[in-house]
Amino acid sequence: IDRNPPTVSNVSISAKRVPVGGVLRIYCSVGDADGVKSVSPILGDPGYVEDPNSAKTRKMLSCNYDAAGGYIEIEFPTSLSMGSFEIHALAVLDKAGHETFVYSSAYAERNGKTGVQTFDVDDAGDVTFDVTAPLYAATKGNGQAYAKGGGVGLTFRFSGPLDEFARLLVDGNEVSAENYTTTKGSTIIELRPAYLDTLAAGGHTVTAVWKDGTSTDASFTVEGKTQGEQAGGKTDVDSPGDNKGDPATPEKDADEGSTKRSGHTTADEPKLATTGDSAWMASIALAMAATACFTAARRLRSKVTWRE
Repeated sequence: IDRNPPTVSNVSISAKRVPVGGVLRIYCSVGDADGVKSVSPILGDPGYVEDPNSAKTRKMLSCNYDAAGGYIEIEFPTSLSMGSFEIHALAVLDKAGHETFVYSSAYAERNGKTGVQTFDVDDAGDVTFDVTAPLYAATKGNGQAYAKGGGVGLTFRFSGPLDEFARLLVDGNEVSAENYTTTKGSTIIELRPAYLDTLAAGGHTVTAVWKDGTSTDASFTVEGKTQGEQAGGKTDVDSPGDNKGDPATPEKDADEGSTKRSGHTTADEPKLATTGDSAWMASIALAMAATACFTAARRLRSKVTWRE
């Protein structure tokens, strides 16, 4: 028997819609003379009516009670089915070991519970809330590629309105506003090329974060420069057959072309004699010429004498 029952008041929730994987806060003021150890929410379908003949089971979600902050924080796992939920009750455990269910007045009235402790939600419309899929999607730019040094950034379009856009992440890290631009329609984001050049080659994820806490992802790839590539798209690798120590000239090119057309090289041509050999051969030729002249003269003289 709990001689010091808890008191619950000022109950409200942080949002009517919570994204899958998001966090909901249930604000509440809870007191107990024996001290409050923990407070856990009991959630269920809106309009649910208990079946007295069925076994009662409780499905608890992971939550954290912050006594100083005055709220219960619930993290909705991505495995949770989307749908509408209602706060049926709060389970209060005091430090003496007593657990007491304090019901929402709407749930208690619907199920005919009398003589139980109840609480009202500040805004009756907040009793029911929805766990939803992300509200916005990437409609343009998903899967595109950027080549480093290209000079043109990447553009992404998201279906969320620009006035709901909060910040931008790349690979989970917030991007400074100077590294991208935003334009209406619905939300157009362009990552500047100077920023993209700083990213490592490979796959990356850009995330648009909205004011309601939801986020939308798109992927892109950064392609690095090939080995030896320079800013102008040229390489410093020599062309085949190039010889930097023997630069080509028009005369050299003409000689080489002539050689290729004729089918022979200068190695096939006869070599000239050296300077000493040329002088010796000239002397022999001169002597032979003198001998021939002397012989001719004698023949002519003989003929003249015979005629006389």
